[in-house]
Amino acid sequence: MGKNGKRIITILLAGCLIAVALPRTVDLDQLYAASGTSDISTATDLRQTLLTAMSQRTEELVFTYKGNVKGLKKQLQTSIDEAMKSDPYIQYTVKSYAFNYKGSNVSAEVHVTLSYRETKEQTDYVNRKVTNVLKEIIKPGMTDHEKVKVIHDWIVLNLSYDTSLKKYTAYDGLVTGSTVCQGYSLLAYRMLERVGIDNRIVEGTAGGQLHAWNIVNLDGKWYHMDTTWDDPTLTAKVRLAIAIIC
Repeated sequence: MGKNGKRIITILLAGCLIAVALPRTVDLDQLYAASGTSDISTATDLRQTLLTAMSQRTEELVFTYKGNVKGLKKQLQTSIDEAMKSDPYIQYTVKSYAFNYKGSNVSAEVHVTLSYRETKEQTDYVNRKVTNVLKEIIKPGMTDHEKVKVIHDWIVLNLSYDTSLKKYTAYDGLVTGSTVCQGYSLLAYRMLERVGIDNRIVEGTAGGQLHAWNIVNLDGKWYHMDTTWDDPTLTAKVRLAIAIIC
């Protein structure tokens, strides 16, 4: 995944790329138009608000929490973790986050700041590109096994490993042609998800360093799929470098 990979996994508190420049604030009046309130008082509402903000790549989020403020710090941390883990693409796209709040024992104004490795516009590009590629490579009547194979083969033939260790996203891979293992895994996740194949991004080690790849559920069994290591364009020298730094 790269020499800075260990700092971006799970908590993702420090990374290599520059944060999106201009902050946006989510419109909670619009977000909660259906319920008629912008106040948050349940764990479910809190988690959904955070997930919506992350999906929109919102960088600054302000809302009023009404409830037991004494336990709010733990609840915020739990809700952020749960929101991220509910969508692996978001989990590995969030670069950093922080939060603070102030108020009384029963009400608090909460401020959450987030930064991302991929902008909303870049993610939209990934989604459009994935849709177009899948239209070309997925044929009627294909089994799930065949779908996984053609997706795997398209990725390894169209991406190359970023030896500069500066590209971490699916967008980087599609636009520049190269990315590190995290970008390979994100693109594989999105493509497999779009054709209804249950899959996850998992972490482990290669050469003693952190590495990421996918596991895929086929016929009720989980299989490992590592598009980084399977890339036929990798030279022996690059493979050795990946083993050392990814």
